[in-house]
Amino acid sequence: MYYLTRLSKYTLLLFVFALVACGGGGGGGGGGGGQLQPGDTTAPTAVIQFPTPSALTDGETITVRGGASDSESAIAFVRVNGVDAQSDDGFASWQARVPVAFGKNTLVVEVQDSEGNGDQEADSALVIRQSSPVVAPIDGVLDSNNNRVLMIVHDNKTNQDDSALVSVDLDSGQRTLLSGSGDGNGDGLIGSGPEFDFPLSVALGAADDCAVMLDGATACVLVLDEDLDALFAVNLDTGERVIVSGGPLDEGEVIGAGPEFFVPTSVAPVAAESCARVLDDEGATACVLVVDTGSGLDALFAVNLGTGERVIVSGGNPDEGTEVGAGPKFDDPNAVALVAAADCARMLDDEGATACALVVDADLEALFAVNLDSGERVIVSGNSLGEGAEVGTGPQFINPGFVAPVAAADCAQLLDGATACALVADNELGALFAVNLEGGERVIVSGNDPANDNALVGSGPGFSLPLSVLLDRAGNRALIVDGNFDALIAVDLTMGHRSLLPDNRLGAGPGFFQAVSAVSGCGQLFGAATACMLVADRELGALFAVNLDTGERVIVSGNNPDEGAGVGTGPAFINLRSVALVAAADCVRMLDDQGATACALVADSRLDALLAVNLDTGERVLVSGGNPGEGAVVGTGPDFITPRSVALAAAADCARVLDDEEATACALVVDTGIDLDALLAVNLDTGERVIVSGSNPGEGVEVGTGPEFVSPRFVAPAVAADCARMLNNEDAAACALVVDGGSDALLAVNLDTGERVLVSGNRLDEGAPVGLGPEFISPVSVTPVAAADCARIMGEATACALVTDFGTGLGVLFAVNLSTGERVIVSGGNLDAGGPVGTGPVFLDPISVIVDSINNRLLVADEVAIIVLDLATDSRVFMSWGGNAISGF
Repeated sequence: MYYLTRLSKYTLLLFVFALVACGGGGGGGGGGGGQLQPGDTTAPTAVIQFPTPSALTDGETITVRGGASDSESAIAFVRVNGVDAQSDDGFASWQARVPVAFGKNTLVVEVQDSEGNGDQEADSALVIRQSSPVVAPIDGVLDSNNNRVLMIVHDNKTNQDDSALVSVDLDSGQRTLLSGSGDGNGDGLIGSGPEFDFPLSVALGAADDCAVMLDGATACVLVLDEDLDALFAVNLDTGERVIVSGGPLDEGEVIGAGPEFFVPTSVAPVAAESCARVLDDEGATACVLVVDTGSGLDALFAVNLGTGERVIVSGGNPDEGTEVGAGPKFDDPNAVALVAAADCARMLDDEGATACALVVDADLEALFAVNLDSGERVIVSGNSLGEGAEVGTGPQFINPGFVAPVAAADCAQLLDGATACALVADNELGALFAVNLEGGERVIVSGNDPANDNALVGSGPGFSLPLSVLLDRAGNRALIVDGNFDALIAVDLTMGHRSLLPDNRLGAGPGFFQAVSAVSGCGQLFGAATACMLVADRELGALFAVNLDTGERVIVSGNNPDEGAGVGTGPAFINLRSVALVAAADCVRMLDDQGATACALVADSRLDALLAVNLDTGERVLVSGGNPGEGAVVGTGPDFITPRSVALAAAADCARVLDDEEATACALVVDTGIDLDALLAVNLDTGERVIVSGSNPGEGVEVGTGPEFVSPRFVAPAVAADCARMLNNEDAAACALVVDGGSDALLAVNLDTGERVLVSGNRLDEGAPVGLGPEFISPVSVTPVAAADCARIMGEATACALVTDFGTGLGVLFAVNLSTGERVIVSGGNLDAGGPVGTGPVFLDPISVIVDSINNRLLVADEVAIIVLDLATDSRVFMSWGGNAISGF
């Protein structure tokens, strides 16, 4: 911090001397000598209000918003990274549109007042620019010469058919769409030729082969497409795609002779000198291996890249009705890799074996070696198929999915004394194995170790769905393509430590895998003055607390993938669906713990129960419900079937809703189970369940009149003042808003009578939808908004709510006028409708919204991130993100 004045220190000193000289020598002078009055010397202040202190965007520019003040002078200018901010109120509020480079950018605010006082670093924020998160990364191959990984991704959010080949720079993490579509932004098709359908595997092509397959291409990859039963060659310079074997094409033609692919899953190049022998064709100079796990096939193919011919090297041959090669049969071969010739004789116990491959079989939980000349199959490690003891010692495979042979010189550090080894990824165990190819010994290099209570080997983010292993010898590391991570996971082969590449995470702590619910508040986990929220993660089986200042994520109860252990005692989460914060006074009673000061309610649709969670200890206690087949059910009344959403009801309404004068704490729960589809009230002291509205399977009657629930997904207590208007009933004093995903509608429910009124959306077969504007597509949640905020969001509306919607690809955030039913898209939307409203990373699966009136923004919990929507600029940024991607599995 510093300030500037119009006069330099030297000039000011001369000026003082001159004043002294003029006033000296006399003492008479009459007027008191005119003492120097210093002017304003204090620098003004300026703060960034958007983006958050750490944020991620995908745009070339970002609109920075903030405020500035000076108690004594007018502010002359505000600049952000040299860009002049614009203001119409003397910089009390200001905006600047600032360019951002790919990677990490520090935004620095400079401010100066009319007296020249300034601060060149008044405030700052870190903004990361990268492409929108990868959706369902599947496989990759290391292109060392260009310091990149070529990766297959499935963009199953913007378009179910969009799949693409992208490059990922290993230094910056920058992604470039090379061929196809599905870069996460729904960009158009890159490259000519047949489109990908469901590509699963990729391998580098030799330059000489590329020129033949793609008419002069100098660099290419081979991509295997499971749904098309085809092998593509892809030009890395133009994106052109050519089917070199399989099909069928649009005309039904299959490229190449031989048995057709059925479910091809993995491709690996073969040394040129082996092709003629493997294909029994002296003219064959370029070929690959393909494993196919189709029913009745389960085979290893060799494919001639010049002609497309397919020859079964080992496994079932449906055209001949015979098995090629001796040894244990494949069951579910899903990965293949070529092995160094020097290792073949030892693995196959055959001195004449000079060409062989490794094949992973997921169902057999085994690693095979296959003689490419004879087709003979030998289990190198894993299940022996009832023919004796397990081959090799160490933790067993559970669902091995990928294999990568390791150079002989590197094996000793992985397996003491080994001279031939491979890495195998197990996506169910969440671990990376090293396997000795001579003895079959298995050692966990990184990830969960079942021999040690699943304690993690190595530090860093835990694996979630490791699919592909790429060896980077120069870095002494393995690069893992994980279906649930946006970035590659780099594994240090010496210590097993894991890190994201690039590490663009926002906030410390494990990331979300499938967030399904969020609520404002988390007690004082981050301090009394720190805003926070709770997030329930269905995939992980964990309850997070998120610091809204820093983006930090802490697991307060449930599984912790980065620690290899769970947090808290009590019934384990099975299928978390919803979370609600509980008043501190009720926690002591529910948890039977005098020291409990902060807790939450969680709905679990597999436990068929509500649980109370102590936010300090992680302890979980059954409050209501439970699976009747697995023990006693807590509380009387209709059993839960599929409790989907929970919200706290106002204490004043509990006695009335439950018809129990002593009830002082209760919750509302929507259940979308078969024959239930109802809104229930739950006494949090006794666990009693009462149907407030909807079907009552125990009585065989419908509680309440109005449109029936079809698939109620979410409930939120409405603002009491809005109930009379929505229900057209002056006596309505308590009501709730319910999102129904089956009818794509928002309903108001009278908590006293059970009456249901359609507020906005479809009437099913009863007439036109209620309310103007874009229709709901797949509404998920609703958040009532205070009257003062409605005007900002919807103009003249005095009663409104925010509804999240999964949309037809990209997520949508609606504002709904509760008086008229009008729907307006506040942010997001489908690309097919002309592009999303607002700028910044798109919503994918928005699940909950929290209104932050003070900062004029909305906090939107998405499946893998917390997204901040700035209402003043219609801009979105990630503010908390663990590096996770939307999985296609």
